[in-house]
Amino acid sequence: MTRLFKLICLIGLFGLFHCTSDHEQHPPDESTETAHDHGTGKDESAPRPEKLELPDSLLSVLRAEMQQVEAAMGILLSQLAQAQAAPAAATARNIENTFILKQELSAEALQQLLSLLPESFLAMDRNFHGNAAKLATAAEQRDFSGAIELYNQMSQACINCHQQYATKRFPEFRKP
Repeated sequence: MTRLFKLICLIGLFGLFHCTSDHEQHPPDESTETAHDHGTGKDESAPRPEKLELPDSLLSVLRAEMQQVEAAMGILLSQLAQAQAAPAAATARNIENTFILKQELSAEALQQLLSLLPESFLAMDRNFHGNAAKLATAAEQRDFSGAIELYNQMSQACINCHQQYATKRFPEFRKP
């Protein structure tokens, strides 16, 4: 492993564990699509649940999308650590446009899912995908320090979301 790669990984991990939460640093941009609506273009203004409770069929699709994002985040870190601007930008754009849900669900099932997602989850999702877009732009501009900062914010957003919504799946987050 090269020294540069090790250094960037350490910087990334340091930043990851010293970031404040993503939604505190960057409140949702009201001009973006509501709820990172996965392309439905519909305003989800109906009352939303407080907890993330999904039927197994929807939960499995959501998990599949999260697994795709997780894999892409690992690839993205490696690309940033190696100053691979174009591949990093492309990977960040793929993360920005993750639409497994839209591809695998009928319009009715997608509407059901969106109605079951809490507003805070949707805000986190919106910020996460917005930061992926910003990271792609930073990589295109070869602003690797800015890209790493955005990567750290995205990683922290994953942790915040898992702490709030996925403690059954990640029980270590329940421990003090």
